[in-house]
Amino acid sequence: MEDALAYYGHHIGGPNYDEREDEECQDIDTTSAETVGISTVVSTYIVQNAYFEEDENMNEQEQQEQGLTILQQAGACEVANQQDYNNAAEVCKDIKVRIKAIEDYWKDLKDKAYKAWKDICAKEKELLDPYTKAESFIKGKMTAWQRQKMEEERAQREEQERRKREESELLLKEAAKADGEGDTERAGFMFEAAEQVQNMKFEQPKQEKTAGTAVKTVWKARVVNASLVPISIAGAIIRPIDEKVLNDLARASKGNMAIPGVEFYEDIQIAVSRG
Repeated sequence: MEDALAYYGHHIGGPNYDEREDEECQDIDTTSAETVGISTVVSTYIVQNAYFEEDENMNEQEQQEQGLTILQQAGACEVANQQDYNNAAEVCKDIKVRIKAIEDYWKDLKDKAYKAWKDICAKEKELLDPYTKAESFIKGKMTAWQRQKMEEERAQREEQERRKREESELLLKEAAKADGEGDTERAGFMFEAAEQVQNMKFEQPKQEKTAGTAVKTVWKARVVNASLVPISIAGAIIRPIDEKVLNDLARASKGNMAIPGVEFYEDIQIAVSRG
């Protein structure tokens, strides 16, 4: 016990230790302290030495001051032998008690604040629900229109490519026929015309922009036959079926990947900023 007191007087008290405080500490009833163990002596000594008050109703400033005091003392302590180690453990136990006391002190306020926060959030959600549902409903219609527009543009491109391919094939046949007939001049003209058709670029429809809105397409995946989905693909484990991984693969490959039982598609996302 004397070793514990000496330890805290020297190591925790530090260079600014006041012997008068140690004299005050000697008034402790060490006989009763021995009955409950060294932690009582250690705790009581720290309380007197650091001016800690055993008061569960300490205000915030007092809690902060005492916390800074024990932090300063902890920085000055040393652990050089088994007794030092044992004494340090007792301090840690005491600190745990004080932490619990502070948590208990603030628990009621935290509980009330949390309940108030939940009530406010619930009221906010109640008021926001009609707006968020309306926004979702309108965006759904906007997305459907954008999707229809994209489908029409895709069909138009496919038709243009089909017509270009057919015209190019026809010109190549004419060139081969002319070449077979010995008409090299006509054959060369036809070959050149076929090449021009193959390299023809069609003007893309102008994308009109609406102020305050942004539209982007995102590649996604959907499972069409779960029994066909493999365990892994391209080094990625997808069994059990992991939709996040499948969506990542869809975005990374931009749909240019074949996975049994899975279909990749382009989804539309619309963002609207505040007016």
